[in-house]
Amino acid sequence: MFVRVRRGGLPVLAVLAVASFLSNSILNPWPSFGATSSFNLSVAPDPRIVIAGADVWVRPQPDRSIEDLAAMPNPSPGMPDGMSFLALGVKVGTKGPVVVLTNAATVSYLLAAMGVKLHPRDIVRPTVETTLSWGAVIRVVRVRETVVTVTEALPFQTLTQYSKDLAADQIVVVQPGVGGSARRTYRIVYRNGLEAGRILLAEQVLSSPADQIVERGLPEPAGHGSETGQGSWYSRTGMCAANLTLPKGTWVTVTNLDNGKSVGVIIDDRGPYGVPGRIIDLCQTAFAQIAPLGQGVARVTVSW
Repeated sequence: MFVRVRRGGLPVLAVLAVASFLSNSILNPWPSFGATSSFNLSVAPDPRIVIAGADVWVRPQPDRSIEDLAAMPNPSPGMPDGMSFLALGVKVGTKGPVVVLTNAATVSYLLAAMGVKLHPRDIVRPTVETTLSWGAVIRVVRVRETVVTVTEALPFQTLTQYSKDLAADQIVVVQPGVGGSARRTYRIVYRNGLEAGRILLAEQVLSSPADQIVERGLPEPAGHGSETGQGSWYSRTGMCAANLTLPKGTWVTVTNLDNGKSVGVIIDDRGPYGVPGRIIDLCQTAFAQIAPLGQGVARVTVSW
């Protein structure tokens, strides 16, 4: 909506016209308004918005809420002397939303008349170039960034080894775990005072964590069987392996059919996936006992 406002005696005429038009409306009584704003969130100018002239005014309506906007009638087309105005909702940062009356034509003019200072990272919705319309809600999201350095704990990992010397499901801690610490520097982004994200800029490990090592007994065997196919390896610690179907905790013997070498491992993971004929993925330590790691894949029989 294009706004035309005359100079001179218009403020007095505008008060009389609006008061007369709205005398029987649901918005009655309206506070009187003049040529300048009394709603200042900040007095500093900002190059991102066009500075409004003396003919642009904004008046807050403290007794109205954003929910009232839908029920407010739009009297602008019937105003005398070319006078027109809008009822809008405005929310700046963490401040509560307010309803205002204004003759500003764009979001830029509205914020300028309110004295709202925008920082380079602030987000304005809709944008400052947007033409205002009756009942629109304008939101200014305050965006701030800061760089902080903190000391954080590094957790230890627990490695499980299986022993034939322990009873089923018996667990013994062989080596207690010890946590470490690191000094980390983050860039943190805040939106309206709440953390919206952080980026790790630098990290210095002050003390490395030590893994906890536990031993547990083998579960009761679930029957016997064997399977022949390909065996591969992946980076894991401990004498363990991955299989698609055998229950976790199953102790198996893997035999290389090309050289007859065997190794015993415990199934504690799932895989390998997506390779027809591949039946087991051994940890690198176990694979190295039956074939060179550089070989990658071996023909094996898995028995349990």
